[in-house]
Amino acid sequence: MKIHKNSRNFNLLVEDFKAGRIVPFIGAGFSRPQFPSWENLLKENSKIYGIADEINKEIRIGNMEKAASLLEHKMGPLEFKDYFLETFDKKKIGSFTDNQLWLSKLFQSGIITTNYDHLLETLYREQLEYEFELLLPRYKKDEAAIDRVLRQNKPYLIKLHGDASRYEYCILTEEQYQEIYTGESDYEKLIGRIFENKIILFLGCSLISDRTLTLLNRLTNHRDIYHYAILPLPEATQNLNEPHKPNLYRLGETSAYKEEFLARIQQLSSLGIRPVFYPYEKHDLISVLLENLFQSSTDVEPVKKNFTRRVPCDFC
Repeated sequence: MKIHKNSRNFNLLVEDFKAGRIVPFIGAGFSRPQFPSWENLLKENSKIYGIADEINKEIRIGNMEKAASLLEHKMGPLEFKDYFLETFDKKKIGSFTDNQLWLSKLFQSGIITTNYDHLLETLYREQLEYEFELLLPRYKKDEAAIDRVLRQNKPYLIKLHGDASRYEYCILTEEQYQEIYTGESDYEKLIGRIFENKIILFLGCSLISDRTLTLLNRLTNHRDIYHYAILPLPEATQNLNEPHKPNLYRLGETSAYKEEFLARIQQLSSLGIRPVFYPYEKHDLISVLLENLFQSSTDVEPVKKNFTRRVPCDFC
């Protein structure tokens, strides 16, 4: 079963990739299974400290920063910091997933991430003997350096929300987010320049609701900006009997898409994002798509033929 405009969007991504215009934007999903999600960490500790109902309420409405503030208040700032560092700063990485390994094969210049952990640095150090220039937008001295590296073809890693080894520059709680996301802050202007001057490929990002998306939406409404994302289909499309063949259409229909799928397409379109979807929860297929992207850059055979043949299920 073909998924709405998947082949078209993938082939457009191929062309931008071959032209050297793509910069990956890595979200928390790409650090699994080595690191837990922020949501799971908040839920786990909320039970210990007796505030599960309050935390779950904020998480359900997508207010992760408020949930973090509630937990920090309950734990105390030092205990909260220590737990954060134990989770993200001092943990050994271990082996890498296929998704992560293909990332290192594809992109060997700049990377942008909202993750705090050191998975990317370790991956590139062990696989390619790379050392990134680490840059933190919240650190004032890095602002000029970020503008510089965006113009150069050198290895850089921009950690938008901070790095676990430099806790004082991490952005975790509602108060910290409000400090930098004011609507006109230098931090937002800097991120805006990234979105305006680079074509982003979102990987491991939910792209449901967060401050980065709010900023991107504001930019998209005023400029001709587009980006890409590799994303799972909505849960409503899941086919339990044949997971690689999603149920895209309404019951009894062969041409009308399900409302959840249409809403997702519209939401991404409003952000200027061209999605390449894979079946719900089949995250292993990210590596298949990345492998196809890698193979497409060799020009051994036509891109479309290469792409459709290599994918081991009929979702493109």
